[in-house]
Amino acid sequence: MGIFKEYDIDTEGLKVVPNANTTRFYHTFTSDDRQERVVDGDVLEGLIIDVDDIPERYYCAKNIHIATNYPEVQLQLIKKIREKSSAIISIDTIEHYHKDPLLKEVFNLVDIAFIDVEFTNLLNCKAPMF
Repeated sequence: MGIFKEYDIDTEGLKVVPNANTTRFYHTFTSDDRQERVVDGDVLEGLIIDVDDIPERYYCAKNIHIATNYPEVQLQLIKKIREKSSAIISIDTIEHYHKDPLLKEVFNLVDIAFIDVEFTNLLNCKAPMF
């Protein structure tokens, strides 16, 4: 992890799993400026962030963003963060998960939601949308 040290990047809580592949997301833009997304693979067991992976000192942050993940994992993370922190929580998702019924609950529990306009089932969530 030389580059992290070289640029003084905090890696506490980073999980390294040898010889593992994670889900990859590709974004391409068509000639009419529409974005197309492709999900390649699936997250392997043990690679998903767990609430126990978050170092205690991170709960002092003013803002916490929860990146794309399974909605049930995002929900667990939100609940844990709300228990331990007063941080502003933001979240996003991708087309692969946007129809999951649990995602609406997830998006209703955060402070800022990054929602693509085509995810109409999420457009009336409680969080302000960007």
